[in-house]
Parts: sequence; structure tokens; C-alpha cells
Amino acid sequence: MQELIQNIELLLHTHNFIVVPGFGGFVAEKESSTESDGTMYPPHKAIGFNPSLTYNDGLIAQQYALTKLISFEEANRQIDNAVKELLCYLDTWRHLRFGNIGMFHLSDSGLIFEPSVSNTFLSSSYGLVPIYFPQLGTAVAVTATTEKEVATTELEVKQEEVVSRGRGIKFTPSRNWVAASVAMVLLIILFPLNVSDSKTDFAANADKASFARAVEAIAEVTQSDEATAEYHIIIGSFYSQSKAQKYISELPAQYRNNCKILFSEHRYRVSYRVFDTEAESDNFLESFSDNPRFHDAWILEVAKNNNETITVL
Repeated sequence: MQELIQNIELLLHTHNFIVVPGFGGFVAEKESSTESDGTMYPPHKAIGFNPSLTYNDGLIAQQYALTKLISFEEANRQIDNAVKELLCYLDTWRHLRFGNIGMFHLSDSGLIFEPSVSNTFLSSSYGLVPIYFPQLGTAVAVTATTEKEVATTELEVKQEEVVSRGRGIKFTPSRNWVAASVAMVLLIILFPLNVSDSKTDFAANADKASFARAVEAIAEVTQSDEATAEYHIIIGSFYSQSKAQKYISELPAQYRNNCKILFSEHRYRVSYRVFDTEAESDNFLESFSDNPRFHDAWILEVAKNNNETITVL
């Protein structure tokens, strides 16, 4: 099944019409740059799907035959097996991430295709990435902001979701990690070690009491920060609340009853479980992501009771 998806992705770079025999047809059309929820997306190929297009035009079979050095008949047989596996997966799990092309949802009304907001199938846009433009709000005097808030704003680092083939995890350096790193830099600045000095000279010149207090400060910052954060297991992320609610409604009861929706970074995210420590969330995700339905689950760190950045709906 994954091999079939990868071959379709390759063909979308050079073709605008691809039929998967027994499944449906993908139609691609160049679309200019668009703006959505404050994010500007570069020109890309808009992908559509028509389940009524199931005849075999031989395009995918030819791609299989060329890349795998097999006969045209054997290529068609492998494609047929991949389509059967694909349909069986959808019938079991009701949702399927179709590579970088989009997402399929199987509902009572039929098969629903949700294309990816951005993709790399348009060669002229290669290397271009979406750009987020935050809304301009009312200016606030710096004097009204505490020193802690200013430091947090300057040090907090955010990265986009890094999705691996087997398991998707969003890596966001936690505040305790940043605080510990800054503290270690201060220790190096305050207590430099000259490589020409002997161990005896260093021990004699270093202020042991100050060094101990600095180490204790690192521990206090780390512990206090972890106490004010919580870690959510995210199993879905959507641009609208209605889509997030629909996703939850189609989950089996044993998962649906534990879910809630979080709003952060202009997205409605479905949280399945929440933990007080990062270690607990890591241990849970290690086994939870083995479930094929949730292999893309990841961890979101948020501040406790911070209604300005995250809202429970």
C-alpha cells in the first residue's frame, strides 16, 4: 500500500491526471498562492479525487514496470493487491493518511478526501515554505510586562511538526530545557576554566559556595517549570472545530470518551490523554503509537491554566 502511495506521489510531479484502478482518480491543477488563517501558502498543485474514475489507463502500471523492472501484467497484479489492502485498511480504521497528498475518511455517506493544505508537487515552488503573518494587536507598554514574561518570549523556540515514517512527533524544546541551557552558559561565563591551569589552581580559585547556589538555581527553575506545564497526546489537528468534532465522533467509544479539543496556534487539536510530566507522556506514546490508527500521534507541551494560548472546548 505504501509503495502505491509513493508511486502516485512521484507521478503527481509530472502528471495532472492519475487513475488508480478499482479505487478512484486524482486530478491536479496549479493553484496560485493562497492565504488561510494568517498563513500564506506558496503556489502549489490543488489535488482533487473522483471515486467514480476506476478504469485502468496503464499509467501507474507503467511506472511500476519501469521502476521495479517487472512485466506490465505483474505490475497490474501488484497494484490490484495494493488497492485491496488500501480498501481493507479504510474499512477497518475509517481514516487513512495518503502520504503528502491528503487524508481519506470513510463515513456512512461514502469516501471523503481531504487534500493537504500545501504540497511539493509543483516544481516551480520547490523550496518555498508557508509563511505565518501574526495579527497586529494593540501595542502594550513594555513596563506592563514582567521580566519573566519578556525572558520567556525571547527564549521560547518553536519548530514545525517533524513526522517520521513510523511515528509522528512534534518536537518543542521545553522551557526547563531552555532555562537549564542558559544557566549552564552562565556557569561557564562566571567560572571559566583555563586549560593551562592545574586542577589544584581551579579548585583554589573557584567560589564553591556560588557554584553550588547556581546548580541549585538550575534545579529550582527546572522543577518549577515542569510543575506549571502539562503534556497532551495529540491524535488529530484541524483548521476548524467542526472537523475536529467529526473526527472524534467517528472514533471507537473506548477512545472517543477520553478526547477533548484544544485550540492553539490557529488549530483545533484533539487531545486523547494529558500527563503532568514529560517522562510519563513519552512512556505512554511509546506504546500508544504502535496502534496503526494513531501512529502519527505526538506530544504537545502547554502551560497549565493558560487561557490566552490554549482553550479547552
